[in-house]
Amino acid sequence: MLTPEAALILPIVSPNTSYRPAHDLTALDETRRRQVELAEKLQAREPASVDRQRGLALAYKYQGRALVDLAFSQASIGSLRRDEGDLESALDSYRRAVQLGQQVYAADADNEFALERLASFHSTVGEVRSSQCDEALARLGGEASGSLRSGVEWGARPEFRGRVL
Repeated sequence: MLTPEAALILPIVSPNTSYRPAHDLTALDETRRRQVELAEKLQAREPASVDRQRGLALAYKYQGRALVDLAFSQASIGSLRRDEGDLESALDSYRRAVQLGQQVYAADADNEFALERLASFHSTVGEVRSSQCDEALARLGGEASGSLRSGVEWGARPEFRGRVL
C-alpha cells in the first residue's frame, strides 16, 4: 500500500512524465525540489531500504539536472540579449547563470563538467563587462579612448626583474 507521500512522488520520479512545458524550467526546478523533500521523508521512514535510497539518489540527480538546465537557459538568454546590444540585461542573465552554476558545483565539487561550465559562465560575465567598458570609452570619444590605451603595448611579453615571463 502506498503512503500519501509515495503516491505524490511516484509520478515525479519518472523521467518520462511531463507535467509542464519543457521551457518552464523554473517550475521544473521547483518540482524537483519538492521531489527531493518527499524522497528524503520516505528515506527517513525506512533508512535501510535500498529502494528509498535509490529514490533519493534519483531525486538529487534530477534536481541537479534541472539546475544545469536553468543555468544554460540563463546563459542563452544572456547571449541573445548581448547580441541585441542590451548589455545590462545580458549581464543580469549571465550572473544568474553563475549563481546556478555555483549551486551545481557546490553540490558536486568533483564534477569537472560543472567546474568548466562555471568557469565559462564567469568568462561571459567578464566579456560583457569588457564590452560595457568599450562602449563607455567610445562614448568618451576617440581621443580619450586612444589616450587610455596608449600606454598598453599589445603583444608585448611581460617582464619581471629583467626576465621575460
